[in-house]
Amino acid sequence: MAGIRLIYFLPGAVSGSVVVLVWLFMLDPQASPFSPILRLFGWHTLQDVIVRQNYLYIFALMFLWSAVGGWIVITYGALKNVPDEIVGAAKIDGCGKVALARYITLPMIRKTLALMAILVIAAASQVYTEPTILNQITDGTAPWGLNQVSYHLAFGLGYFEASAAVAMMLVVFALAAAGIIVRKVGFFKAIDE
Repeated sequence: MAGIRLIYFLPGAVSGSVVVLVWLFMLDPQASPFSPILRLFGWHTLQDVIVRQNYLYIFALMFLWSAVGGWIVITYGALKNVPDEIVGAAKIDGCGKVALARYITLPMIRKTLALMAILVIAAASQVYTEPTILNQITDGTAPWGLNQVSYHLAFGLGYFEASAAVAMMLVVFALAAAGIIVRKVGFFKAIDE
């Protein structure tokens, strides 16, 4: 069982720039172990795969690949902290698997799930590496994230005020989203309240 958890965690053990390079290899029909599947879609070169209509899916794959490993570790730890006595009592009372998950387990780990949601929002607001590396391959046609816009405004055009405004928009959005999650979940309330 520990070996399977390690395999699930491994993708999350690499940094963002390495994830991009791994996925560029995985999406290259000439080198990928998934080349037969890629060729079924009519993709024969890396430039066929990395086109504007596929950017959303490519970024989502890269993000999930780098984040899921950490999510598994955190969720597994939260699930291990659910007392066996409560689970056993619920099963004795006739609670099925779906009801057990919905009414017992999820309420007990909701704060952990809220923390993971906040971390996802923070990570999503810091996307910089993936579009930057993809721009090297797509001749600058990959979409820019807000961090790249802020960088370009500051160091490409010298508009430091505009760059600071874009960066503050990211901060305000992330803090507002985190505040809503914390409030909805009752993050700082005790479990028995």
